[in-house]
Amino acid sequence: MRRLIAAAALATLAASGVSAQSIIVSGFTGNFLVEYCDGTRAAPTICKAYIIGVADTLALKNGICRPNGATDDQVVAIVTAYLKKRPADWHIHAAFITRNALTEAFPCQRAIRK
Repeated sequence: MRRLIAAAALATLAASGVSAQSIIVSGFTGNFLVEYCDGTRAAPTICKAYIIGVADTLALKNGICRPNGATDDQVVAIVTAYLKKRPADWHIHAAFITRNALTEAFPCQRAIRK
């Protein structure tokens, strides 16, 4: 459990827009998400906590604009669907995969200046 908490804290840094090359983060990759969300070690609480932690960090940093009414279960479903479509990316850090899935699903609209 301590390893998961430490990894979530490091994932927060990764999700905040820091590039993959500029920081060493936990060893949790897409394989971790597959294993804990859908795989042999199905542990939906761990899966959901990890993904929602990254999503909350992204939302706080305006990295995603989660619409009102979007549930935590919906956010988890978006990330797991993204993973299923991209098995070639499972080696990438879990926080970056989560960020990529959610920025695609919930992009922030930038104000247009007149």
